[in-house]
Amino acid sequence: MDFGDFSSLAESYGKYRQGYAESVLTALLSLLGTPPNRAEAIDVGAGTGLWTRMIASRGLARVTAVEPNDAMRAVGEDQTKSLQITWLKGSGELVPLNDACCDMVSMASSFHRVDFDNGTREFHRIL
Repeated sequence: MDFGDFSSLAESYGKYRQGYAESVLTALLSLLGTPPNRAEAIDVGAGTGLWTRMIASRGLARVTAVEPNDAMRAVGEDQTKSLQITWLKGSGELVPLNDACCDMVSMASSFHRVDFDNGTREFHRIL
């Protein structure tokens, strides 16, 4: 069994997993140096989009979710149809976006699955 593959749990994960603290998002957005309505954010390892939805609800100019797992990404796309979120296949080590394309990069609860050196280089590249 691969304990890193959530494919069979994607539907339940999307329905039942608890969200994150709004106060954390508020604090992070206060550090951007640009008004949220002009900021672009990328949520890497987005899963089904729990954190991504929270970001999008704050009215950012653009929100992109990057998720390597097809099943998780499909559930996320389905559950966020009403929001302005772009979904892409990618990982913390390989984000399929241009250099300097965003103001904020986040990984709500998946950074431990990323190769630290490659991931931090990739995040620096897209910021």
